[in-house]
Amino acid sequence: MTSDPSSSSEGSKPLPKATVPVELAPPAEPAGIAPPKDQTAHPPKDQTAQEPAESETTATGAAPAKATEPAEEPASPTPQAKGFGAWLRSLSMVEKFCCAAIVVGVLVFAAAVFVPALYDFPEQPEMAESSDFPIAGAQVTVRSAETYWREPVREGENAEEVRADVVLVPVFDAKLEGQGEIRLLFRDSEGELVGDLLTLELAGGQDYTAVCSDGFKYRGNFTAYQAGELEPWTVEFHEVPEGTEEINAETELFKMKISPILKK
Repeated sequence: MTSDPSSSSEGSKPLPKATVPVELAPPAEPAGIAPPKDQTAHPPKDQTAQEPAESETTATGAAPAKATEPAEEPASPTPQAKGFGAWLRSLSMVEKFCCAAIVVGVLVFAAAVFVPALYDFPEQPEMAESSDFPIAGAQVTVRSAETYWREPVREGENAEEVRADVVLVPVFDAKLEGQGEIRLLFRDSEGELVGDLLTLELAGGQDYTAVCSDGFKYRGNFTAYQAGELEPWTVEFHEVPEGTEEINAETELFKMKISPILKK
């Protein structure tokens, strides 16, 4: 008959065995799944930036402060916000020069447009042509006029007062009507006055010939004049009101070029 082990153990109980702690291995991660990142080793940017502050509060025993978002940088001030002076100082020399040139150009344009409108300046007479006549003034009317060159008259009762070294003189012929004083003067190619100022007291209609007391001293100069190599000489016709001593742009009725025609 077989003996029961459990009954034999009842008489003498064996000593309990010493227990040895067994370290359990961590459960294996499922295949194909990456282990979670160690947030302690690689904390987020916000936590990294706040670690010194949190450590200081922990050391003092106070509760760590909540993380605050970084303040946005203010936008750079515009030239209007800085003020005109600051904006002007920020410009380079080239930019300042360009700005100054623009301002000067605007001022010149404004002066050319608006100043004549504010003040009643007398209009400068245009250069008259033979086809522009008759030309009427306040007292005198010029029915027709022409200009040309010729040799001066030096002998006889009609001898003309002309410089002795002049070989050709400019001439102005006109048919006049009216009453009043007229004055004529001649200008050379440079716009300079040449010869004497001529004065006539007009009383009614008459033919009038004005001869300049100066002119070309060499015929070669007249040849260049005819070829257009020299600027034309001019004659100015002034109608002088009674009591007026000086002539100016207001007394000028017209001006006329001396044509390159040579008459005998």
